[in-house]
Amino acid sequence: MISPQSIAIATSSTGLNGKEGELLRRTLPWCLAYVVFLGIIIGLVALVT
Repeated sequence: MISPQSIAIATSSTGLNGKEGELLRRTLPWCLAYVVFLGIIIGLVALVT
């Protein structure tokens, strides 16, 4: 989700050259929410087993 190479390719293919940092800043909260969500799910599964 936050791979620098993917961000560079996405910005160059959409004409947003030089806005890699902005894209990363906008993606980071979603990535952190995903990590927290998966941590909760894994924690619940670990309690059941």
